[in-house]
Amino acid sequence: MQIKNLYGLDPYAKLEQSERNNQIRLERERRNAGSGPARSSGDRSTVSDEARLHAEAFSTAMSAPESRAEKVAAIKARVENGEYAIDARQIALKLLSEDAELLGL
Repeated sequence: MQIKNLYGLDPYAKLEQSERNNQIRLERERRNAGSGPARSSGDRSTVSDEARLHAEAFSTAMSAPESRAEKVAAIKARVENGEYAIDARQIALKLLSEDAELLGL
């Protein structure tokens, strides 16, 4: 599930803007380098902070114990047997409290 438009509070917006600014700066440097003295052009790559964060999260998830799969299987069995009840009020209250926390209310 992906939640979009958190009232303009995208946690990655500044990071994405920073990446765009870096790309623009690098493009300007490349254009300016063509007018100056010849330099050796070696391959170069950079990894954004967001990519590092995703890689770290992925490796953490992959190294997690399989107890999560067991929990999912147990809940799935309860749903199929009609034994799993969802409290919509509790979910709504949790969502509202998370929104309030994000907005600093």
